[in-house]
Amino acid sequence: MWYSRQFLFIVPLTILLIGCHSDAPPAPPKTVATPVPGAIASEPLKYQQRVDRHTQKIDPPVATIPHKVTIKELGMPFYPGSVEDPKGKNGETHIGGKIQFVSERTTSDSPSKVGEWYRKKILGSVMTGSDVVKMVTGNLAGGQKFQIVAVKRNGKTHVVISTTAS
Repeated sequence: MWYSRQFLFIVPLTILLIGCHSDAPPAPPKTVATPVPGAIASEPLKYQQRVDRHTQKIDPPVATIPHKVTIKELGMPFYPGSVEDPKGKNGETHIGGKIQFVSERTTSDSPSKVGEWYRKKILGSVMTGSDVVKMVTGNLAGGQKFQIVAVKRNGKTHVVISTTAS
């Protein structure tokens, strides 16, 4: 008698498990075309594109144009006395209909002083971090999101300012 109860339990479970098996080929791995470093604005845009291996949807291309970013493009001021870092990530990135501007600058002031200046300058911003790293985030009046990271490195404070606009 217990054999028939066990049989009634095992047979449907086995059928269920076999029925869930798929003979579909495995999805291809993610493919990423890496951008070419050092492209200039007059050359074709650098881009990278990713294919999601589960949905096969293609993300929009990411185009990066290195150039000297202006205060107008950022929508916010540079830290007083800071200078653009020529080896930094300066330029704009286009992805999914949005534009992100990035400017990397250096100053001799501490990350705390830089973070505090931006926190006071931009109403509603939030500052987090430690003595060697400060991050200020928030939204600008025009709706752009911004992030400022100030890091002490090799005796100088590196300030990375990025804003994203639609």
